[in-house]
Amino acid sequence: MNILIFAGGGIGDILMTTPMFRAIKEQYPHYKVFVTVMGKTQQIILEKNLHVDEIINLSSVNWKGFGNRFKLIRFIRKLKFQYVFFNHVADRQIFFVLAYLGRIKNRIGLDKSSIARNKFYPIYSKVLTRKYNYTFNTQRRTRLNLELLNELNIRNDDDSYELPLPTNVQDKNNIVGLHPGSKFKGELKRWDIANFNELGNRIIEKFNLPIRLFLGPEDNDLKDKVDRKFEIIEDVKFDQALLLIKECNYFISNDSGLAHVSAAFKIPTIVIFGPTAKIEYILPTKFIAVESENLACRPCFHLRKPCHINQKCLKDISVENVLSAFTNLME
Repeated sequence: MNILIFAGGGIGDILMTTPMFRAIKEQYPHYKVFVTVMGKTQQIILEKNLHVDEIINLSSVNWKGFGNRFKLIRFIRKLKFQYVFFNHVADRQIFFVLAYLGRIKNRIGLDKSSIARNKFYPIYSKVLTRKYNYTFNTQRRTRLNLELLNELNIRNDDDSYELPLPTNVQDKNNIVGLHPGSKFKGELKRWDIANFNELGNRIIEKFNLPIRLFLGPEDNDLKDKVDRKFEIIEDVKFDQALLLIKECNYFISNDSGLAHVSAAFKIPTIVIFGPTAKIEYILPTKFIAVESENLACRPCFHLRKPCHINQKCLKDISVENVLSAFTNLME
């Protein structure tokens, strides 16, 4: 049997979907699992995953563009998929169109009408032959994905991520990784860079641990603001960054894809939450969330609107708050 999974989203979203692939293969090892992704970075995450038989990168030259979409529809029809699953953020129009025109009989996903920003979403979602209710901010997203597999009579509680890498990783040297950036609409989720600088220096002073600070291509505006006393990881390819994260003993980050990478490697991790909340993003590792819990407007990131109270949720989190969490994480 051929199974197709539309996996939308970025790094974290893909990692939160990997338990689905493993659960299918553990119960039905003879099934073929095909997964769509939306970019090269997401493809790298899955390239060595033994539970994925084929990756379909929708942003590649093979499938991108109006004409190639028809070629993709023919490809899907030819493989005669019996089931298609939509991961928790696979709510783009293209996913529904491909599933329907690809003549996949069983189309299973979450009904996110209650929070959909696209006014046409209720129409697209009619493509689903089986809808699972989605209530915002009540359950971790890995669990939401796994529940969809009830359609295959799969009950699996293992929500750990899978991110296989080569074994040529250096021995750990008590490195503390910091990630002050964040990708899409990242400025809304960023704890102030000055706080990260102070936190890194406090960790050096108190624990005598080296700091490795990661900057991605979307964090160029932070390059002139980071403390250059730290080891700065910038302008490296994503697969190189993965190896450098794996060498860390601890990781402190905004709510970002790299925090999920850290969790995939079972690194003790602290995540600083502002307009998002920990409930849907609890990481499958030794984990501490630092957040302002007394703001009624949280979480608001899904609204994609400018903050009307000047990011109070992040500004209320002090360096001392995060340093205390790090001390607890070490203990």
